[in-house]
Amino acid sequence: MTGGTLCLNGAGRLRIIDIGGPTVESTARFNASLGFEPDLLWSYYITGLELVGGLLLVLGLLTRPATLLFTGLLVVATFYVTPRFGFWSRDGDVQYAALLLVLILSILVRGDGAYSLDRRIGRGF
Repeated sequence: MTGGTLCLNGAGRLRIIDIGGPTVESTARFNASLGFEPDLLWSYYITGLELVGGLLLVLGLLTRPATLLFTGLLVVATFYVTPRFGFWSRDGDVQYAALLLVLILSILVRGDGAYSLDRRIGRGF
């Protein structure tokens, strides 16, 4: 579920599916306003990580490496980006970022599951 949510965020940002919300370009402008340069590069990194990394989590492939990358992204989102907007999701999503961070950390600690591709191919992480 966590991987699916993240993957859909990335697909929405690229407008592969239309869920509304930010685009790659609007994310780049937001990154620039926070001082993250080069803003478009970071925007594509976030989008690619959500799309590809989320799919990897859904499949249970390279689970721990993917969660390590998500951990860095979500620590920045939870403790640097979203606190300026408020805690509740209606105010700016510290609540959402913190929940995703806890989910990602639990996957990082527990590793892949019994039905993961990593386990099926004998490469458990």
